[in-house]
Order: sequence, then C-alpha cells, then structure tokens
Amino acid sequence: MASATFIEVILAIILPPVGVFLRYGLAVSGYSL
Repeated sequence: MASATFIEVILAIILPPVGVFLRYGLAVSGYSL
C-alpha cells in the first residue's frame, strides 16, 4: 500500500526530532526517562 509507505516515511521524518525534543524537554523540566 503506497499510502502506508508514505505515512511511514512521514513518521520516520517527524518522530526523531519529536523524540529528541521530548527527551531534552523532560530533562530540562527535571524529569528523566
């Protein structure tokens, strides 16, 4: 399914920055993962 592949590509591009942001954001807030 081309749509599923397209979505996977979008998620692969979007998720890493979000994960980094959440990790550093929570660390700055005083929480650790």
